[in-house]
Amino acid sequence: MTETFIHIIPAWVELIALAFCTGALVCRLLVLEPSHTAAIPYYKNLLVSMWRLLFVALTAMTIVSIVDLLTRTAEMSGLTFRASFPLLPTVISKTHYGYFWLMGMVTLILLWIAWCLSRRYRDSRKLSGFMLCLAAVFAFSLSATGHASDKGDFSVAEMTDWFHLIAASVWGGGLMVLSTVVLPQLVKPDNRQKAIIADVAGRFSRIAGISVGVVIITASYNSWYFVGSLTEFGSTPYGLAAAVKIILLCFLLFLGAFNRYINVALLQQWAGRHPEKRDFISSPALNIYGRLKQSRDGRLVAFRFLSCVTVEALLIVSVLLFAAFLRHEVPSRHMAHQGHSGEGMSSHPSNDGNDGMQHHGHNH
Repeated sequence: MTETFIHIIPAWVELIALAFCTGALVCRLLVLEPSHTAAIPYYKNLLVSMWRLLFVALTAMTIVSIVDLLTRTAEMSGLTFRASFPLLPTVISKTHYGYFWLMGMVTLILLWIAWCLSRRYRDSRKLSGFMLCLAAVFAFSLSATGHASDKGDFSVAEMTDWFHLIAASVWGGGLMVLSTVVLPQLVKPDNRQKAIIADVAGRFSRIAGISVGVVIITASYNSWYFVGSLTEFGSTPYGLAAAVKIILLCFLLFLGAFNRYINVALLQQWAGRHPEKRDFISSPALNIYGRLKQSRDGRLVAFRFLSCVTVEALLIVSVLLFAAFLRHEVPSRHMAHQGHSGEGMSSHPSNDGNDGMQHHGHNH
């Protein structure tokens, strides 16, 4: 139990940090338009706050990556941390895990260089776009050392896991950044920023909608691939954790739909915008939430939108905790295979003799 806890907490911190990093860059590129520069008096302060957040996220990702290397090297060798230090070059250069750990570390170094440059070129959207691509590469290094890589590099399972992680980071990270940095700066007890609030809410709602679609599709595949059957959801630790994660995801979808079809619509109305045309998704959603959609003071709707986004962000943090657990737990399907084959029940399945600890888990 203690060993599992040692792995879960750093993995949780890493997933949260990756989400914050991705969310900050997405908000910078796709949520805050260049036209907002002149419209928001404190826009520069907002960018400074986001770049400070990036500093914290990159620091956490770097520390956790180093700790993970030390931990895995000790586990592979069966030695203590201090005694396993001389084996670090071998692990990095000779194992599957070490190869992708090095890829992730090089990516982090490039992110740090870009972050330092951004202090001088903070308004450069190209630099922010480059950093977002680097964050996606770092996410791939996590998927490439998880359960999904058991079928080989660039397999369907591994690529699905990567898309799942990116979409979850865009959606969840965006919620975190909006609730902690962006919306507190915009939602004030006046109407001066109503057009910008409506823009931010509308743009992020569209981005979140696409990300949620990717999350649902990839999560469905992951559940089939790693859990296998409905009975496994209640009979294995992996299945139970996956079930709780799905339940939390359902709550997130409910709140997200409420925000998208009620709060965002009211904010658009407050800003004098025309409502979006109904489609096959929005029509039933509006029928369900329609009774709650009443004309209210725009300021109150803005504060309600901030509150809902904050709750969603907290739920995302909880979901990432279970995702970290799933990274270091044997998938139900693998456990059943081990049971039938008579193999030992290790919590860290291996892929080959050179890297017995390379597949610690799956990045849900």
